[in-house]
Amino acid sequence: MNNCESLALLSAGCVKYHPGLSASTNTGKMSKLELAGLLKGLDTAAMLLALAKYLGDQDAERSLVSTVRVWAAGLANSQGWVWIKGKPVICNMSALAVFEVVRPNVCSCCLGNRYTLGRPCVVCDGTGVKRLSERDIAEAIGLSRSVFRSQWKGRYADCLSYVIDIDNAVMKAVRENGK
Repeated sequence: MNNCESLALLSAGCVKYHPGLSASTNTGKMSKLELAGLLKGLDTAAMLLALAKYLGDQDAERSLVSTVRVWAAGLANSQGWVWIKGKPVICNMSALAVFEVVRPNVCSCCLGNRYTLGRPCVVCDGTGVKRLSERDIAEAIGLSRSVFRSQWKGRYADCLSYVIDIDNAVMKAVRENGK
């Protein structure tokens, strides 16, 4: 069974897909084929992200972290990064980037709604998500703020961008296949 079929088996019945049908014919469930069709063409990383973010699959999340670690290690080797022996900075950085996308930190002010009193939330700039501070990121990946700022900030941004690109691929596939 491929990943699309697995996702479809897990997710069938999560949305009311045909609201115009009568109550007797509308089961309120998306068929396995419909869901698999929405996610067709995704590569392994995108499927793992879809499983982790939208279905809460922890095994998929762990596999996605491993995939991002391999990508980051390849980038480190190709760019000649010098890292601190004994510190799993690349591993921690990869995991944090995945967690930021898969389990975003919902803004405590607007509760993820993006607006407060009819205006964009000033705490999260209308995104609904409160980004981690530089200090929080540095601490999470095991570095001092000064070392993070001077050497690892751009590297973390690249890693986070890679995971965001994977999420965008999932959203693109759903948009294109949902037509």
